[in-house]
Amino acid sequence: MLRRVNDVTDVLRDSGFWTAVTVAAVLLAVGAVRARVHGTVMLYAPVVVAATAIGLLTSHLLPAPLVVGGVLLEGGAFVGGAMVGGTIGSVPGRSVCLVPGALVVAAALPDGFSFTLRAVVVIAITLSAPLVAVTAARDPQLTALLVAVSAVGVYVCVPDTEQAEILLGAALVGAGAASSHRLRAVVGIGALIGVYTWTVAVGGHARDGAVVGGLACLGMLVLAPIAAWRRTGDRRPGAILLVHAALVAFVARVAGVRDSAAAATLLALAAAAVAVATAALLTASYRRRPP
Repeated sequence: MLRRVNDVTDVLRDSGFWTAVTVAAVLLAVGAVRARVHGTVMLYAPVVVAATAIGLLTSHLLPAPLVVGGVLLEGGAFVGGAMVGGTIGSVPGRSVCLVPGALVVAAALPDGFSFTLRAVVVIAITLSAPLVAVTAARDPQLTALLVAVSAVGVYVCVPDTEQAEILLGAALVGAGAASSHRLRAVVGIGALIGVYTWTVAVGGHARDGAVVGGLACLGMLVLAPIAAWRRTGDRRPGAILLVHAALVAFVARVAGVRDSAAAATLLALAAAAVAVATAALLTASYRRRPP
């Protein structure tokens, strides 16, 4: 308990955390005013990415290749969306378009990091970002809340928290965007997943299980489409959020604390299977209704 109190104290004393909080709050306020006055959409992912990047920059933790990788990922996500659309069936095509950006993000890891970890980063980005994009397109408000929970999970999972604290600040404030009905979360989601995955790799590299647990904290952001959460009306946001929170807690503090990547992966896969089954069960009655 004392360790957890000290962890919270460390976060509140971190300048990068407060920079991310401040930037995210300002950008969200500007977006909200523009949406109200001019009727424009509110963007979510660019706010979190920008706030995280500025927080990393002021803490001297932002490598230039990460910025380039984020731009390439978003370009790839745009091209992939234009070419193959945004359905579950489009995931393989969108993944291919993300490879160049994912490779640059992997190259942004510090010198001395293993080739295996860099490969994990590339695979994780290219497989997860298209699925998260589907979730973000279907329910932007819920996506903002899910990302905040995932960021908390990463922070309590990885042993090195400098970067995770900054992502946490941006994501927590970014969750405030969930109150806007003009929110659009899919724009910028490729860059957001790139920053998220890089943060997990940098913070968790000292313990293989933490990398697995941190990536698994994406939870229902990735699994909601797999759980046949097919149409806008076919979901119960509160139930999905609850399943996500339980899954994140398990993979962060049970799977993520294992030294072995294999053991962590088995635990994470088992938890994911339970989460998918639970989410599918909770939405089954909705899916049986005629469109």
